[in-house]
Amino acid sequence: MRLLLIEDNTRLAALIRDGLQDQGFAVDWCDTLDKVKRLRQLVEYDLLLLDLGLPDGNGLSFIRVMRRQEDMTPILIITARGELDDRVVRARR
Repeated sequence: MRLLLIEDNTRLAALIRDGLQDQGFAVDWCDTLDKVKRLRQLVEYDLLLLDLGLPDGNGLSFIRVMRRQEDMTPILIITARGELDDRVVRARR
């Protein structure tokens, strides 16, 4: 299974990537949405692991764009946001 980790915290990204690779996953890592857009033109991923707060954009906005384009790649959101509203927001089309 090929995963794309989208996380701007280098240390956290390395820990997540290393742990997933130890479990047998192929993991690519990007720290900006711009890099994600370019990489996804080259590679098809089975799952995206997405931080919401990125230096060049909002992860939820990125999800909304994907879904409007009918891209149904599964996404697992990883975030430090802990408020109830942050956890139950639905990315509407």
